[in-house]
Amino acid sequence: MPRCAPRPPGAGCSLRTEATLAFAGSEVAEVTAADDRLRVRFAAARVAGGWLQAIELDLSGATWTGAPADCLGRVAEGRAQVDGRERGLAIPSELAGDVALELHFANGATLVARGRALALAPRGELRFVEDFSC
Repeated sequence: MPRCAPRPPGAGCSLRTEATLAFAGSEVAEVTAADDRLRVRFAAARVAGGWLQAIELDLSGATWTGAPADCLGRVAEGRAQVDGRERGLAIPSELAGDVALELHFANGATLVARGRALALAPRGELRFVEDFSC
């Protein structure tokens, strides 16, 4: 389970263990598109044992179908492939190749994108929120 390493107050969070993004159950705050770049800002990125806040996925060299403005809220299902192989996305990670991303949202919106490189990284102060559900 990811945990923040002890740091001085206001210094943010440094992960003690690697966390892998689980698309299903994650919450997207915003998807933006400009030129050939697609950015997905997660309000809560689902990982083992809880959620990480302030995570951003950046797909460069991107083309997509779906309306980015409609793609927000809970992700019902999603997947990422690199060079035709499904990949888990560690936080942080940088991948290059033929990248395919598919996100299906609980509100019915779908985003399907392809690109040349994908980066997944914390933005700002990283916070881990533990899952207390039974």
